[in-house]
Amino acid sequence: DLIQVYNEYLSAAFSECEVLCASNLPTALSAIIDLKESNTQVKVAIVDYTLGLKLGTDVLRAMNASHPNTPLYLLTGRATPEVAAQATDLGATVLWKPVRMVEIAQLIAAL
Repeated sequence: DLIQVYNEYLSAAFSECEVLCASNLPTALSAIIDLKESNTQVKVAIVDYTLGLKLGTDVLRAMNASHPNTPLYLLTGRATPEVAAQATDLGATVLWKPVRMVEIAQLIAAL
């Protein structure tokens, strides 16, 4: 499972942080609620545009509401102006697939 690979790689690269991964919208939204309720600071949110049958833009909206100063990134292989506009409107930077894990780690380290 690709999400597990990302989780393991980023957890090893950033052992001082907790890495949370969600493979679907309900799990992601539940995690955001838990983070807000526990007053947990979030360093970055990297969200895939496609989360099962739902869209990652819903996660970006939830992150904006709960953690408004968190840098947001939207991963997508759908290189359309509409997707880029949605991400920009939500304050996210688009990362066009394919993105190597080392690139994501470098992006996080630079924050």
